[in-house]
Amino acid sequence: MLIALLIVVISKFQYGTTFMFGGMSALIGVLCMLSWIVVAALNIVAASIGVSLFLMLAAVAVHFIINIIFLIKNSLMLRKDEAYQSWKDRRMVNKVCSGFTSSIQVISFKFYLLQFSQLFGAHCLRARLDALSKFSFYDTMMIIDLVSNILAIAASAAGVYFNVDAKGTIFFLCVDCIVVSLVDMLLGLATKKRKGIFDEDTGSQSEIEQLEEGRSKDGKASVTMQKLLSEFHEQPSIANLKDGHETPSVEHEIGRGRPNKVCQEGD
Repeated sequence: MLIALLIVVISKFQYGTTFMFGGMSALIGVLCMLSWIVVAALNIVAASIGVSLFLMLAAVAVHFIINIIFLIKNSLMLRKDEAYQSWKDRRMVNKVCSGFTSSIQVISFKFYLLQFSQLFGAHCLRARLDALSKFSFYDTMMIIDLVSNILAIAASAAGVYFNVDAKGTIFFLCVDCIVVSLVDMLLGLATKKRKGIFDEDTGSQSEIEQLEEGRSKDGKASVTMQKLLSEFHEQPSIANLKDGHETPSVEHEIGRGRPNKVCQEGD
């Protein structure tokens, strides 16, 4: 979990547009769900049939139902979203990323946010929607999913309380599950802070794409300025056109330690 969080933080430092909470929630959501499954499986193997196991199975069941509902509903919504389809059709890797995130959503619907996270400026993680309001369904499902988090935390707490062996595997995994579930809850609530992630014009290339192709606005300006300056220095003065020879440039004269002729005549 710490490694996943660190990866997103590093991306945020390198690329300010990184949707930090979204990326964290996407990665931690998958780890959280796997943690629940492992705790439930260990309880079954250890024949520890009790409140802890039933609560954990209930948490997993609620979470899976939410994942399936979100996958179906969201897939239908994305088909009609022009901005998303435009991003998806731009590159083959975008289509692969879209399909991959859709498949992982069966484990955790929060993984859906990874394609919007803009981690390390990757094109396949720079998806967009027509409007931020289309995230409202995700927000609703995230709030409902808090029930499964609470059930999992309660199940792990019960496992810790009823587990007399404080040095056993189940004990430590229950403690780990509580920590990861709490972090997952906090990140889920923080993902609503996503203002500005679609600030770029949907019809134009992103800044990173322009930089990679050598066609950024700053690049155009600098090349144009250099061209104008070179043409200016190459132009002979009017006086020298009459004489049939070219006057050295100001920079050239100063570099040789002599004042410019134009300056002398002006004095």
